[in-house]
Amino acid sequence: MRLGNVGIGTTGPGLPLHVAGTPGVPASSGTTQTNGSLRLATNTGNTSVLDIGIPNAAPYGAWLQTGQSTSLGNPGTSYPLTLQPLGGNVGVGTTAPTAKLTVAGTTGVDGIAFPDGSLQIRAAKGTRYCGVTASSYDGLGV
Repeated sequence: MRLGNVGIGTTGPGLPLHVAGTPGVPASSGTTQTNGSLRLATNTGNTSVLDIGIPNAAPYGAWLQTGQSTSLGNPGTSYPLTLQPLGGNVGVGTTAPTAKLTVAGTTGVDGIAFPDGSLQIRAAKGTRYCGVTASSYDGLGV
């Protein structure tokens, strides 16, 4: 029996639970978190939090931020984000990961981007091939 949709921050919920917030990027440490759509906290004092939001501009598609909040709305100290801490696989671009981390894509095209702009497109077969990138690939069969 479906009773209807519940809306928080919206008068026209489109799904069973529809939470609407303020778009924008996450706040930096020491500033008040006013952007986001959802906060999960360990207690009423917001001691340990997980904030979730959607920005209104690039570069984010959506964001998650975990941390120790020093006051209501202040992200305080950031914590690492852990996926599957008790086991299981994580998939990026796939709904059926076959290893601890499975990244799906097009062989030789998609890969892992690094801060320097390089793109790792293949895993190294041995130590002599470490650091092969899309810009330095020389066809050695790596």
